[in-house]
Amino acid sequence: MGGSSSSSAAAAKSSNLSSVDNYVGISVKVAFGANSPPQIITQLSGGQKTVVALALIFAIQKTDRGYFYLFDEIDANLDPAYRTAIASA
Repeated sequence: MGGSSSSSAAAAKSSNLSSVDNYVGISVKVAFGANSPPQIITQLSGGQKTVVALALIFAIQKTDRGYFYLFDEIDANLDPAYRTAIASA
């Protein structure tokens, strides 16, 4: 009996894994400008990824305000145009 219950448990675990494998995370597509095509986040430069991350943080902040945000060296990957845009936001 021990053999059949362990094999059925393994089969149940295997079927669970296959359904979980379909959902591994989220996919983010971003377009910088009205005429630019959407790109998957893995195709973006470091500076563009930083801008997307900041946009997400600022959007969350609008709905669920935090008392304090500490950003350390967020401008490390930003080029001068993005630095100016973030500083004026």
